[in-house]
Amino acid sequence: MMNIWLPPGVVEGSPNSTPEWFAERRGLPTASRFGDILTEPRSKAAKEAGLMSDTARSYQLELIAAAITGMDKVGGKSAAVDRGIDKEADAIRAYEEKRMIDVAQGRLLIHKGMGIGASPDGFVEEDEEGPGLIEVKCPEAKTHLENWLNAEEYRISAKGYGLPPADYAEQVAGQQWVAGRAWTDFISFDDRFPGPMQLAIVRVRRDADTIAMLADKVPPFAEAVRTRIRSLQAYIASCLPEQAAAVRSALQKSLETPSFETE
Repeated sequence: MMNIWLPPGVVEGSPNSTPEWFAERRGLPTASRFGDILTEPRSKAAKEAGLMSDTARSYQLELIAAAITGMDKVGGKSAAVDRGIDKEADAIRAYEEKRMIDVAQGRLLIHKGMGIGASPDGFVEEDEEGPGLIEVKCPEAKTHLENWLNAEEYRISAKGYGLPPADYAEQVAGQQWVAGRAWTDFISFDDRFPGPMQLAIVRVRRDADTIAMLADKVPPFAEAVRTRIRSLQAYIASCLPEQAAAVRSALQKSLETPSFETE
């Protein structure tokens, strides 16, 4: 396995989508959902009161429920989703061939102090701009076409540098933040297109403004999740002694992952 560079305070978890990966990220806010944490409440009063949005609240409950029950929410299955998962390895191979580099396997990264994580699709350790990441999408044909056209525009006008699709801006910035990387190659792949149009690559440089917003909002959110899990653990132990041992064991596994350790 290729060694990957990690910033201080960050540890490697398990490879993406393995049973161990699901267990390690249980109850852990991760980059793919950082955008939910940044959402604002709809009402002015809620904003002024400093309340979280319904979207952020829903994500918080999802994380707590996963920690308590040991059950993970998995995205709804569809033919498009299944195809995207199946084609990811092909996309990475196409990227490696085009760039003539090796990509280290994607895996969970856990920032121990903040109790947050990120799971980039791969790591690039040798590049003229230093270590970077890849984020791979194998979307529907029309979405890939849009991604490819945008990549071509960036290639011509900005020498390949650009922005990820808006839906993934916080995810990409969050991965750069946790992994301490200066860039991400955002990849869109669809082998149903003619050869030259199958692969689109946009290099996304580190987004300091978005990372600053994440640094302000995400750690307090993660701490609130940990606090609520611990309070529910105590409640279960005191009120449901016959179930406490089993539930406490499941909770402890979540709480004792590196994500909840302190420096």
